[in-house]
Amino acid sequence: MKIDLGCGKKMYEGFTRVDLYHGNYPDIVADISQPIPGLADGCAEHVICHHVLEHLPGIDQWRGVMMEIARLLQPKGTFEIRVPHPSCDDAMIHGHIHVLTPLFWMNMRDQNWLDSKLFIDNIEEVFHPQFLKDREVIGNPPEALYRYLRNVYFETCVTGHKP
Repeated sequence: MKIDLGCGKKMYEGFTRVDLYHGNYPDIVADISQPIPGLADGCAEHVICHHVLEHLPGIDQWRGVMMEIARLLQPKGTFEIRVPHPSCDDAMIHGHIHVLTPLFWMNMRDQNWLDSKLFIDNIEEVFHPQFLKDREVIGNPPEALYRYLRNVYFETCVTGHKP
């Protein structure tokens, strides 16, 4: 099973969609920072959580989501989290409360905030998939446009696994 936590209106094929809001038409309506009803421990091979954590009020909720990912993943299961990159123009709009910088993720990893229940394997700055689609249409943009697009389409991608 693959699970999309905080799915919003996004639809990834093959994923069970979980969201707090009925209007997003998820498969399961639930608070993802709490144990999700109907999903057993170790039921998932892969969990994604894209552009959700920046909306949550603080460390208790972020940690709750990470612990729920740990609960849902089977051993050696993988996860991917994406949040706006701090350089992105959208980092503090659209209801975003926090900017989760690459340094935040490094601290989470290096200080073992996840109690060895999850391991962060990679923290990287990547283009949002929409940039890659738009780039197919416009080709290689000139440097000035590229810098603008970077500010619009850049995000932090955190990947890891359950031991």
